[in-house]
Amino acid sequence: MGTAGRARAHFQVLKDMGVLISAADSPDLDAGGADVPVLEHVFSGHTPLWAYEQPFYAHPVPGQPPVFQLLDPNLTLDEVLAQTRFVTVVGASRTPVLQRLLAEPGVFVLIFEHDPSRLGRFLALTPPAELANKAFVFLGRPQAFTPPLSAMLGREAFRFGFPVFYAPQGADGTDEAFAREVAEYVENLFFRECVYPLSSQSFGRSIPFRDIAQELFYDQLVHAYENLPDYAACPDIDAIKGQFPGETAILVAAGADLAGKLDYLRANQDRAVVIAVNSALKTLVAAGIKPQFCVVNDTSLQVSRTFEGLPLLRPVMLVAHSLSHLGGAVFPQKFLFGAFRPDVFGPKPNLRLHGSVLTTAFSLARHLGCKGAVLVGAQLSSSDPWSLSYVSGESGRGVTPDSLQLTQRWPQLYPVRNRFGQQRYTSLNFLDVKHWLAEEIRQSGLRVVNTTRETIIDMEPVEYDEAPAITPTGRLAQALRQAYSARRRAAAFPAALGFARAEAARHRACLGLLDSLEGLEEAAFLRKGGEALAVFDANNVSYLVQRFEDFNQAQFHFMITAQDPAEVVRGLRYHFSYARRMLCSLVGLLDRQEALLRRMAAAG
Repeated sequence: MGTAGRARAHFQVLKDMGVLISAADSPDLDAGGADVPVLEHVFSGHTPLWAYEQPFYAHPVPGQPPVFQLLDPNLTLDEVLAQTRFVTVVGASRTPVLQRLLAEPGVFVLIFEHDPSRLGRFLALTPPAELANKAFVFLGRPQAFTPPLSAMLGREAFRFGFPVFYAPQGADGTDEAFAREVAEYVENLFFRECVYPLSSQSFGRSIPFRDIAQELFYDQLVHAYENLPDYAACPDIDAIKGQFPGETAILVAAGADLAGKLDYLRANQDRAVVIAVNSALKTLVAAGIKPQFCVVNDTSLQVSRTFEGLPLLRPVMLVAHSLSHLGGAVFPQKFLFGAFRPDVFGPKPNLRLHGSVLTTAFSLARHLGCKGAVLVGAQLSSSDPWSLSYVSGESGRGVTPDSLQLTQRWPQLYPVRNRFGQQRYTSLNFLDVKHWLAEEIRQSGLRVVNTTRETIIDMEPVEYDEAPAITPTGRLAQALRQAYSARRRAAAFPAALGFARAEAARHRACLGLLDSLEGLEEAAFLRKGGEALAVFDANNVSYLVQRFEDFNQAQFHFMITAQDPAEVVRGLRYHFSYARRMLCSLVGLLDRQEALLRRMAAAG
C-alpha cells in the first residue's frame, strides 16, 4: 500500500474509533511528499486567556491545587507536564515533542490540523495504535465541527488540568493564525467549564471552603417567593412556541451604539418582532419605542433596577426566567421559562442561554419560529481596555490602574481584533458568549445580521448591514394579539398557597433551632451550635446566608476553623445572627404572599 493509501486507511480506522474527527466529510489526504512542510513543536509563549481573569480564581480554595497557572515559556516538557497533563498540539507532525506525549502515560492530548495534506503525511507515518487511547485528532477550524467541539470536550476532559499548547516553530501566517484560533477556542472552553463557575453568581460570594448543600441561592429564593402569584397565573413560553413563523426578530441589546439605532428601530418596530433585553428597555421606552417582548434571565436581586421607574407597558410582553425578577406591574402579560419545583407548579420549558441575556433573546427568536434575527446594540465589547461602560458588576470591571499602559493582565480586558480590523476589548464572560452564540447561530440555520461594526459578534455566518431592510409578512399583528391574550390553562392558587405555607413552616423550624441555642454556656453552645451549623449546611440555609446582606464568607471560614474555641463560638454567632435575620425576612415575605394569594384565589 502506498503512502496515500495508508493515510486514507489510517484515517478511516481512526475515524471509526472516534479518535479522529474531521469537519469535512471527505478531505483530500494526498500525503504531499516533500511539498508538505515538516514542523517542529515548541511551547507556545502566547498570553493565555486566564491572564485576564481575577487572580484570586487561580487559588480559590486554600490547600487545593491551582485551577490555572501562567507558565514560563522556557519550561521544559517535563516541567510543563509537572503542572498539567492537558496538552494541545497544533500541527500534525511526528516531532519529538508529539512522540514523547503519545508515549507518556496519563496525558490528554489534542492534535489540531487545518491542512489535509499534512495530516495525510502524519497518518501515513503513524500507526493507529499510537493514537488510540492517547489522543484525539481534529481536522478543521475549531468552530467548524458538527456537533460542536464544545459538546465533545466537556468538563471531564479538564480533569487533566488547564490546557497548554505546543505550536509550530517558525510557522507561516496561516499556521500562526490557526494556532491562535485553536488556543483561544480551547482556553475558552476551559474558562467555561472550570473558571466561570467560580466567578458566576452561584459562587460570587460563596467560594466553596466547605462542603455544603447548594440549591437556590438567596436572590433566587427571594424571587421564587415573590413570583408565587405569577407561577399560579402566568402561561409559560409554550403558549407562544412557533407562533411567529417567517417573521424577522430584532434583538436589542444595551451596547453603546444603541442610541444611534433608535431611528432604525422606530421605522421597523411594526415590521418585525422586537425583542429587547431588560437592560435596554429603559432606553427604548424613553425614546418612545415599545418592543413587543422584553426578555430577562438574570436571577440576582440587582436585576430589579432595570425595571424601576417604568410605567405600565401594556404592549410589551415579558419573557422571564422563573427565578428572575418579573417587573411587578410593568408587564400585564408575562411568559415564564425554566422550571421551579415542577412537582408543585408543573414542568416548564426552557430556553437555551449562556452568559448574557442576548443569548436568551436569540433562543426566544428561535422558539417563536422567526426566520432570522437582526442584532442592534450587540457589541459585547468596548474600545476601552479597562471598562465595559454599559454593563455593571465584575464583567464591567471599571478598574483603571494608575498607568494606562496595557498590561496583557487583569484588570485589563481581553483584546479582540474583529473582522473589520477594529481593536476591541471584552470580558472573558463575553468572549465565551461570542463562541457559544457562534455555535448556536451556525446550528440554527437562521440568517443573522449585525448592524454594528463595533462588535465581537462578527463570526461566520453572521452578516453585517447597518440598516437591513425588513419585509413585513402581514401576519405579525394577529400573532401578537394571540400572544397578548394567552393565559395559563388553569390557575394554580391552591398549589402556590400550600407551597408558601410549607416554606414558612420550614423556615420557622430553623428559627426554632436558633432559639434553642439562646442562653447556653460557651461549651454547650460550641457543641449545640456545631450541630445546628451541620443542619444548616445540609438544608441550604448556609448557602442562602452567604449572599444575604454583607455576610463575609472568608471571615466566617477563618473563624470557624480557628484553634481557639472562643473564636469558633464567635464564628457560629456571626453566622447565626445573619441566619436569623434572613429567616425572619423570608417568613415575613411568605406571610405577605400567602395573604395575597388568598385574595387572588377569592377573586377568581
